[in-house]
Amino acid sequence: MAFLILLLFFTNPDSPAAGGSVQDSVASTPQAVFRSVEQGIRSGTIGSLAPFFGKQVSMTIRGSDSGVFSSAQALTILKSYFSGRKLVQFSFSQIVDTVASPYATGRMVVTSRGGKESVQVYFSLTRQDSQWVLTQCNLY
Repeated sequence: MAFLILLLFFTNPDSPAAGGSVQDSVASTPQAVFRSVEQGIRSGTIGSLAPFFGKQVSMTIRGSDSGVFSSAQALTILKSYFSGRKLVQFSFSQIVDTVASPYATGRMVVTSRGGKESVQVYFSLTRQDSQWVLTQCNLY
């Protein structure tokens, strides 16, 4: 079974091993990036957002770190944020992809220390190396 999975991975033209990247197959449009981000947050697989981060990400997180971070640092900060919270609900309520820097906003409800917290979410994209990447992440 494992051999079959590996065989499918290496023979799939969209797989990273075949010369493409994970981002190539899902990040061709701002909508695709935002839907992948939304799904990654909903499923709790924050690590799945890594291919979508730009080289630098501006972040503002209420009660936590704010500033401009490398993609690896940004991922670590988000993982840390979600490690202490349980997601109750999340979705983007608005996606604007008709502007030079597409963005998405929404609301997230998390539980932390026994209480519920409502969080406003904002992500924006920029073109880097012909790909749409996340360059801003705010959780207020």
